Amino acid sequence: MLRALLCTALTASTAHAATFIVTSNGDAPLGGATHCNTGSTTCTLRAAIERANANIDADTIAFDFGGLPTTIAVGEPLPAITRQVTIDGYTNGGTPNTSATGTNAVVTVRIDGANVVTPNASGLRFLPGAGDSVLRGVAVTRFNYAGVMVSANNVVNGLNGVRIHGNFIGTDGSGAGDDATGLLANERGVAVLNKALLTRIGSDDADALANRNLIVASPGGIGVANYTGNSQVRNNLIGTDRSGNSPRATGTGVAIGGDSNTVQGNVIGAAQHGIDISNESDWNRLQGNRIGVGADGSSPIAGSGHGVFIRNKGNINQSFPRYTAVGGTGAGEGNTIAHWGGNGIRLERDNIYVAYPQGHNWQGNRIHGNGALGIEILDTAFNQGADPAQPQPVWAQRAPLIGGATGTLADTQVLYTLLNADPSADYRLEVFANTTCDPTGYGEGQAWLGAAQVQTFPSGAVAGTLALPAMPSGHTHVTMTATRIGNNGYRASSEFSRCVAVQGNLPASSPPIVGPGSTAVQASQPLSHSLSQYVIATDGDPILSYALMGALPPGVGFNAATGLLSGTPTAAGEYAFTLQATDKDGTASAPFTLSVTAGPPPVDPGMPPANPDGGGQIAAVPTLEGGGLALLSLLLAGLGAARRRGR
Repeated sequence: MLRALLCTALTASTAHAATFIVTSNGDAPLGGATHCNTGSTTCTLRAAIERANANIDADTIAFDFGGLPTTIAVGEPLPAITRQVTIDGYTNGGTPNTSATGTNAVVTVRIDGANVVTPNASGLRFLPGAGDSVLRGVAVTRFNYAGVMVSANNVVNGLNGVRIHGNFIGTDGSGAGDDATGLLANERGVAVLNKALLTRIGSDDADALANRNLIVASPGGIGVANYTGNSQVRNNLIGTDRSGNSPRATGTGVAIGGDSNTVQGNVIGAAQHGIDISNESDWNRLQGNRIGVGADGSSPIAGSGHGVFIRNKGNINQSFPRYTAVGGTGAGEGNTIAHWGGNGIRLERDNIYVAYPQGHNWQGNRIHGNGALGIEILDTAFNQGADPAQPQPVWAQRAPLIGGATGTLADTQVLYTLLNADPSADYRLEVFANTTCDPTGYGEGQAWLGAAQVQTFPSGAVAGTLALPAMPSGHTHVTMTATRIGNNGYRASSEFSRCVAVQGNLPASSPPIVGPGSTAVQASQPLSHSLSQYVIATDGDPILSYALMGALPPGVGFNAATGLLSGTPTAAGEYAFTLQATDKDGTASAPFTLSVTAGPPPVDPGMPPANPDGGGQIAAVPTLEGGGLALLSLLLAGLGAARRRGR
């Protein structure tokens, strides 16, 4: 009878939220000694997921390997996650990112799929029932499909609100060995599919830095493949190393095939395209990103394709993406799109049966240093738009004409004409400053100079002079774009105009600005600190090189191309340097200090931490509430009565 009461009480308690602590890097399923109960020393990740799936409440999966970096090598796909759960790798002694640029996160738990031969295998799969789950502080590497997959299996409202925060996906963050060559990458970093909604990859809230993911995909893969709607991809490093200034594998940074998604504040590098938007994809926003540009604002991390590619691709419904907003008019909404082998932005329709594109707009961006036109609008189905001097596609917005430009140290005057526009319609004209013209004579838009809203006459034309701020130092040419402003938020933008030299007395060029900096690290702990964060590029010029004058501590190296200070220092001490940065106009410098402190005493990795009360391993215990507490009270009362009778 007492045994029955005890079993009933414990069964009732498991209906409440529980914490399952993974203590084994093995791959055994639930059963036998692998039970993940309190005090278990053989709880695997596979068994912990099985336990969490069996519990109706929101559980936590924690890790305890004594703080040591540990790889969990699985031999077959892990169970899909079908209940709300928080998987928190930082519980094994890791730390979230605190760096404003790049990431200094320490991730000590890695899930590796190199031994999985099952086709299309993903590392962690969130399926219907797992809504509002959180994945944080883990590395997921070498799976032949996605590192993390979020799928509603085409069930409407079947999976909402999964959050992916502060992980290394397709990388271990070391920047060495297989990680340096991209061999730890998954085919795709994160895949959001089949009607999953409200997925958050990274974050823009108060924990934006801590929630930054580092995502790398294979050279032919996709960093974030988002084929559904209402998802947010914010403040991540995609297709880069942990400094954000060097590219890593990753065929396409972000692919979008759904509606109302936001891609904001990311650093995106790729071997092919930065952001690829295709098929039925409406009302997507790309704002505040560095696309092809490193976290330092200048390092090239772009590939051979296009920065932003908007197109129809394999579309059986004969539709084209609509209403894409690239940039915006608010503070911080503009993107920097540079260094791509193709176009900065490319809008291309290639099938006569596909609907005309509409509502694609780009405002407030910096677009420069690309191998082809900064903005290209094409209709290859009708052979229109390939030459900017020839007629544009019939559906495309026309670019303005610049009649001349003059400048002083105080202002810039640009004479413009807009023809063949909609009659009596509102347009926003944007002007950009450039250090040189594109070889074609059109574009690009290196620095945003200013904007004005005008209204066309009934003839569909308007002309005038725009009074703008002075040209940035070293900039000598201007270009323009025109954006039609319609009802209900409709916007449609043109290509860049012809590039025109500004006449007059212009500001002189200047070298970069370098500020003082410092950082600290424990001896024998990994260091990765981007010194580019202390450098401000001027005149829109890229930083050509960095230098760190002074003796580096043993085990630490410096990358003169990216400004990354990295390695594992072995000797404590204060190390003083002079940081230098050079662009085409000269060199500037400032002091930098590295403090290497003595590390903590070594920890015996042989046993997990002990309970100070002498009860074995520390573990969270489900609480007893309601019926479970009442049954336990009856049990204790029965034991007390039995003891009194025994006396």
